[in-house]
Amino acid sequence: MKRAWAGVALLSATWLFGLSYYHAANWLAWGLLLAAGVLVLSGVPVPVPGRKASIAAVLMLVPVTYLAPWPYRAGGLLLIVGLGLQALPTPRRWPGSVGSGATVAGVVLVAQALGMLAYTDWTAHSHDLPRPAAHVLGAFAGWSGIDAASDGSEIALHSMRPVHRLAPTWELLLDPPTLCFIVGGMALLVMAGWARLPREARIGRLVLPVGGLLTSVLVWLPFRAALLMGLYMHRVLRTEYNEELNVMNQFWNVWLLNGLLVVPVLMAWRFARLPVAEATGAPPAKAWRQAAAAALAFAAVAALTVGAFWDPVGERKPGRVVVDEARSDWEPTEKP
Repeated sequence: MKRAWAGVALLSATWLFGLSYYHAANWLAWGLLLAAGVLVLSGVPVPVPGRKASIAAVLMLVPVTYLAPWPYRAGGLLLIVGLGLQALPTPRRWPGSVGSGATVAGVVLVAQALGMLAYTDWTAHSHDLPRPAAHVLGAFAGWSGIDAASDGSEIALHSMRPVHRLAPTWELLLDPPTLCFIVGGMALLVMAGWARLPREARIGRLVLPVGGLLTSVLVWLPFRAALLMGLYMHRVLRTEYNEELNVMNQFWNVWLLNGLLVVPVLMAWRFARLPVAEATGAPPAKAWRQAAAAALAFAAVAALTVGAFWDPVGERKPGRVVVDEARSDWEPTEKP
């Protein structure tokens, strides 16, 4: 289903609007993209749990949704709404369709939230790429026609003006929307496989689409970086010589970065097709297995919630640190 990949792209585009990553949060754009993603994903087949399992899942999601800040809270909230709508015994079809879209969108957003937490934590230590990756980006810039060179810590782009030195960062190679598309796409494939494939064939049948998704997007990443550098040099050359150069803003332009998701969506249509086989009936699980699975799931959710959102240090107390940048005659004191 091609619209499923479009829905994952819409949800991936929400993160730069919901998080103050490059700019202040734009909640209107975030909400519109989120609603569009849920509507596009409506009707995607998902494994529907029983009524008891849905109630247990909702109860476990309530503390996570309460503790998580926005926009991380959206995934758990959509799961609660989706599972609740699918569990209701309504005669009409639209609650089930909307509930299916909300459930799929919730799973995708939860996976993307974990990916964003890992990404921000990893890049917080250093935004620079490893030296081999920086050389690869410099080589791709040269192959695209740019007079470029790389020493591993910088990519020098030559023009008639001074040499432009770009930092080879993770954001240049793998930006947050693309990472969210990869993580969300893998979550979508797993959900579709669990809903459509027999139990014994799930892992084997999912290797090809997941591998196709990862390979196609990884191949696209250096071309994407070269495209951004080429656009940068084009804007430099289009700037009049007596004008001030102000062309770096494209590297954190939210609309441009989200627009580049069109290429991964098209590649996913071709190389990461969703499974089409129908699932066969499975024997019902024993009562003790269901209870054990619910207990383990609750423990996993509780551990993940505590690990992700518990802050043992607490908030910083005001008035304890003074930074005197003007080097005035301020005298230290022992009083708080």
